[in-house]
Amino acid sequence: RCLTHLKSSMRGINWEDTHWVQLFSLLGFKAGTLTKETVTLAHFLDKADAIIAHVQQIKELDAMAQGEALIRKALTELKLWALQRMFTFVSNTDKAAAGGQAAAGDTKQGAGGRVPLVKEWSDLLSELGNHQSLVASLKTSHYYSMFKVNQTIGS
Repeated sequence: RCLTHLKSSMRGINWEDTHWVQLFSLLGFKAGTLTKETVTLAHFLDKADAIIAHVQQIKELDAMAQGEALIRKALTELKLWALQRMFTFVSNTDKAAAGGQAAAGDTKQGAGGRVPLVKEWSDLLSELGNHQSLVASLKTSHYYSMFKVNQTIGS
């Protein structure tokens, strides 16, 4: 019975060191004696009764690790997009500036009234809308609170 809980909730996929520390504490291992690199099946088999007693907390810990991993991945992809997004500009002639019909106080945008415009403006706005939707959905996650500091720093 213990092995089914080990298999389904204690795989450790997407677990950070903090999740492992929480698991070891939950199972009653002395702090600092085990790491994810040193733990063995024998350690878990020795704590079979504790695993059975804490099945629900272990499942919640695994769900938290998976939820945090999804948020971490989405935020990383968003940061990469922001760092790598390039703009293509096209030159447009401002007819008011080029023809001398500019309103009082307006300044010309260089010789001939040329104004650079972002070529894929609608695509950019669509991408931004998608990213805003992603961030809004992430904020509804139970596991988002640990990322609030990261969000403030990235703003």
